Amino acid sequence: MALGDVNENSDFDVIVSAKFSRLYTARFFCLAIYKIFGWRRKRNKTTNLFCFNHFITERSYQLQPPYNIYWEELYKNLVPLFGDINKIEEFFKKNFWIKDCRTLIEIENDLRFKYQKSSKSKLFLERLLSGKFGDLIENILKKYQIKKIEKFLKKYPLGHKPRIIYSDAEVELHLDTRRLETVKNKRYYLN
Repeated sequence: MALGDVNENSDFDVIVSAKFSRLYTARFFCLAIYKIFGWRRKRNKTTNLFCFNHFITERSYQLQPPYNIYWEELYKNLVPLFGDINKIEEFFKKNFWIKDCRTLIEIENDLRFKYQKSSKSKLFLERLLSGKFGDLIENILKKYQIKKIEKFLKKYPLGHKPRIIYSDAEVELHLDTRRLETVKNKRYYLN
């Protein structure tokens, strides 16, 4: 939808922001919950499913280059669904290279934006997973996920100009960016 090239096999690419030092915990729960409900994309099944290929923290709000037409189109049409409006604003400010992105007023008035105050269960889990216990869980989940990512990357061939990042501040797994040329070509012919 962000690029205007929806087809019968389209999925929903999702970028998730988590607190620094809880990136892998947030990623684990996000992937697990969506898998349990059958909402997560699989290699051979994509239609109307969610693809969690980018997790960031406040330390990686400014996305890494190269900045190009594809990434600009993708992120300027980003639709925030949940979250603190101030953090959303900080994300967009740090990505100065995104031209003509949506304003905060447009985001707040978008019916898809469903900011909610933290629920009691969310606050309870955040408190439970804070401190040394949370650090232990984060380290275990980080080691587990990095091992899975590296095993996956060895098993499957990467596509066109992949963007692979996994660090303490960000996990980005765009295995094939072939759509870059498609967007460049569309822009060229439209201009």
